[in-house]
Amino acid sequence: MNTKIITQLMVVVAIIGLVVISTGCMDEKKTLSESDMENIKEKILESQNKIETYKMSMTMDMTMGSGGMDMSVDSSAEGEVDNRNHKMQMSMGMNMPMLGETNMEMYFIEDTMYMGMEMMGRTEWVKTELGETEKENIWNQQSYIEKEMGMIKNSKVELSGDEKVRGVDSWVIKITPDKNSLEEYVMSEMSQSSSELDEDEMPGMDFKNIEIKYWIAKDSYFITKQEDQMDFTMTDEKSGESMNIQMDVSVELYDYNEPVNIVLPKDALNAKSSDEMMSGM
Repeated sequence: MNTKIITQLMVVVAIIGLVVISTGCMDEKKTLSESDMENIKEKILESQNKIETYKMSMTMDMTMGSGGMDMSVDSSAEGEVDNRNHKMQMSMGMNMPMLGETNMEMYFIEDTMYMGMEMMGRTEWVKTELGETEKENIWNQQSYIEKEMGMIKNSKVELSGDEKVRGVDSWVIKITPDKNSLEEYVMSEMSQSSSELDEDEMPGMDFKNIEIKYWIAKDSYFITKQEDQMDFTMTDEKSGESMNIQMDVSVELYDYNEPVNIVLPKDALNAKSSDEMMSGM
């Protein structure tokens, strides 16, 4: 399997998975009017300025197929975010064929990312300095949500009921994005998120079945949950090699503006830089 496609795939997973988030469903479905949709988008945008901290929980099931071979990857994550002090912590677990279960810890402290991976009974730490664009993408919450709203500008938006998420009354909003707009959005995010990929190295994207749902808190307009179901193909334009991906992602966001305590582990203070790690290989 082409390693470049795998690298590109992980960038897409990081973008979509960011994503970094019951009962009593109504049977009635209502297609929102343009004014309703604009009002909801405006309220969501306004709410982002009020977010200082939150916690998150994510699960992702993904199947990749290329050259007649399929591979399934299951992963989960728990994390805390402190937007005001530019701190983030995430514990992740991933189960992959042949490699088995892998656990890792990630910390973002201002402009540095620390990653600790469990290997042979101990955790090895590596740190990476973030560029200005990467730092902006992580900490500018308003910019992020504006991009999300821009992506769904031409989407079909449907109110499909209401549910409680961790006890919070929420509207359930179903979004069917315009495929061209979604492709442009993902490609734009990939180019901003990976300095290693030149424009002519970007893979071709063919989105097939797409369904995105948001749960929006009725009182605060904070996003309490998001579910993405996607079926798409990535193609390396140079080699012509393709990879089919099916992805189900579920994220819950909770405990908004509650105290969090994000402290970098002592072992991470001695982390080697990514350049040092590469030079030692």
